[in-house]
Amino acid sequence: MITIVPCERAHLKSMKGRTIEEITANPEDLSASVSIVKDGAVIGSGGLVRKEGDHYYVWSVLTPECVENHKVTLHKIGRKFIDEVAPNLGIKRITAFIVAGFTTGVEWAEVFGFEYEEHVPGLTRGYVKMGRIWGG
Repeated sequence: MITIVPCERAHLKSMKGRTIEEITANPEDLSASVSIVKDGAVIGSGGLVRKEGDHYYVWSVLTPECVENHKVTLHKIGRKFIDEVAPNLGIKRITAFIVAGFTTGVEWAEVFGFEYEEHVPGLTRGYVKMGRIWGG
């Protein structure tokens, strides 16, 4: 059974040995982040973290199980964040950094209204920066 729960620091560590500090400089702000739990095991976490003011970053850490077998769940969560959570937080801009060769990630970002902005040089695998701006 799949459940959606508030994200906790331990969820990231249990999936891929990552820490929230690797994702955001503001590790206490997980209020706009959730985890996907299947049969007691965390298979994905993600959400929004504030960069500054009304500008946020989208982030996710997903297991292969989550990506391969739970696309509909991921889509529903993403749609809720875009349609409900972001406007309720007063967000004017969200930025996503996606591994350049990860076409599925780029396609998902485009589904949610993100547009290509630039290639970010100097990173090992290369990333693209995509953004979405709300009115205001």
